[in-house]
Amino acid sequence: MPVTKNNKLIQIINYRVRVILLDGRTFIGTFKAFDKYMNIILSECDEYRKYRNKGDAPPREEKRVLGFVLLRGDSVVTITTEGPPPPDENLPRLPLPGSMPGPGAGHPAGRGIPPAPMPMVPGMAHGAYPGLGAPNMQMMRPT
Repeated sequence: MPVTKNNKLIQIINYRVRVILLDGRTFIGTFKAFDKYMNIILSECDEYRKYRNKGDAPPREEKRVLGFVLLRGDSVVTITTEGPPPPDENLPRLPLPGSMPGPGAGHPAGRGIPPAPMPMVPGMAHGAYPGLGAPNMQMMRPT
């Protein structure tokens, strides 16, 4: 089934959902994303699993807190909404301090080492780079 903008799953993003897998496990979490293969991402997720006991004892249910989970689409049986998104999800978010660009310009920071001098190229005039090449002509004259 291709994912389109009209797909019903887009309408329940950020909702609390219950996802049941083929092996009987149940995941309850906040529905964050899905793709064309029905892979599902849940945040703040809990896993519920039922274990059969021997004899006539009722099955026990065990809960695990998982957090952020990716569920493979070919193992998903059902997706059911548990509740609407939290009210603070719909409010406009303020930018974090320090995340907005400020005035000024960026400059590369050096390490206090001056750049290496350019090597002397044949045919370059003497004294083009001070301290590089042959001594000046005054010092080369014989006395």
